[in-house]
Amino acid sequence: MTPAAKAKPLAAAIVGSKAVVIPNCGHFMMVERPDETLGALKACV
Repeated sequence: MTPAAKAKPLAAAIVGSKAVVIPNCGHFMMVERPDETLGALKACV
């Protein structure tokens, strides 16, 4: 839920993390793109 411009530096600072950008989505990704959000979360596990 971090703005895209801030996500890469944040992910780089956290060992083992990665930034995922969901196209055509604003700040409320769980409401705007629930299937894509779930898919991104499942891919991390």
